[in-house]
Amino acid sequence: MRAIRGRAAYYGQRSRARKPKENGDVKSPLRKARAAFAAERVSGIGDGGVGVVDGRGELAGGEGVEGAETGVEFGGDGIAFLGVSGGHDHLGAVLRQAIDAVRHEAGDPPEMFQWLAAACADATILADEPRLHELTRRMEAAAREQGAMVPLSLALSYAGARGLLAGDLPEAERCFTEITAIAEARGQPWGVGSLILSAWRGQSDRAYALLDVVADEADRQGQGYQLVFADYARCVLELGHGHYDAAYASCRVDDTSQIKFVLPDLVEAAQRSGHPDAADGMVRLLAGLATGQPGPVTLGFLARAQALVAGDGTEAEDHYREAINQHGHAPAHLARSHLVYGEWLRRVKRPRDARASLRTALRLFDEIGAQGFARRARLELAAAGETVAAQPSAGPARDLTPQEAQVARLAAAGATNAEIAAQLYLSPNTVDYHLRKVFRKLDVTSRRQLARAQLDLVP
Repeated sequence: MRAIRGRAAYYGQRSRARKPKENGDVKSPLRKARAAFAAERVSGIGDGGVGVVDGRGELAGGEGVEGAETGVEFGGDGIAFLGVSGGHDHLGAVLRQAIDAVRHEAGDPPEMFQWLAAACADATILADEPRLHELTRRMEAAAREQGAMVPLSLALSYAGARGLLAGDLPEAERCFTEITAIAEARGQPWGVGSLILSAWRGQSDRAYALLDVVADEADRQGQGYQLVFADYARCVLELGHGHYDAAYASCRVDDTSQIKFVLPDLVEAAQRSGHPDAADGMVRLLAGLATGQPGPVTLGFLARAQALVAGDGTEAEDHYREAINQHGHAPAHLARSHLVYGEWLRRVKRPRDARASLRTALRLFDEIGAQGFARRARLELAAAGETVAAQPSAGPARDLTPQEAQVARLAAAGATNAEIAAQLYLSPNTVDYHLRKVFRKLDVTSRRQLARAQLDLVP
């Protein structure tokens, strides 16, 4: 069975980690918490219950593990995932107990990779950005220290998802770019990161081509989770172009989904494509998330969604302002909230206020490279009565700063970040920052692509 519940499948990455010791401190609370949850949903996979996949992306068997009869299983070379479903408010608390069992365990890194990945999966399902941030940083640091490439790739995939959840596109780009490089080096192409970045950049031709590539890779590698993120990318791409019907049709999310950050996008798409009942249902789902994890990310998502379904009354404006306030430190989310607020202000005949919010949205979109949404903001600004300069054409000679050009030229020649840092008297972190900007500006995702670009990078 290659994917669990179609496009809502969850992914178990094959790990080199040893099976946790039978008497390990972390094993008992984590497994008991998961088994307690599983007992709530004995109806199984077919009824929207627990989904567990092993390292091959197949349905895991029990092998006598506690809770195995309901689908909970921790294989020796696989990572178990447990979906949240059933609508019971206390289930989120049960999974947080499981996550905290891992957070508070200072175990041996090879043994802990399995548990960290399982905890990351559940934190992603819960849209628990603070816990996910902590767990991904810990797993990434441990994997780098151990030189473990497979756990590193998995840590980066969750860190990238956390970047999307937190509205931190540069962080998502950092993670997806490195995963792509690791995958290329291992001869296992991984196009989903490039697809997501292309969608945010509004690169339609490239993104549509990558959708086919990712579908082929997911089928060949038996990794159904890629299709879920491909659907998310399609939704982002269509929304950037204002294609609300296509965006609404592109993606579905339920309690078990690891892409809860798409919910406000789907509310926007549903409301603007004539599906208000669906929009209201997703607002209720966001309300449940915000109740369980009342942080700036979820509260901002909820406020934006409530504004989108509130119509033209003063209540809508209060929600828009709340979304902007909550997402003040999340550039991508802040830009999106300013965009829909500006569109609303123009619709209620307040063009001056609309222009102010839309200018902010456009500036933020340009800063993070979200050119699809930037084009939408430009169109709205023009409709609000502002003369808007045409979007500048891309070109490396214009876009790269002198230092970025130096870094790009050395990286294209095969120098490592450490070698570039030593040659240019920069820190490795600064080199990494410049390279991420170079990759975005030149529309490449790896050093190999940078070397093939054959561009004049001389400052």
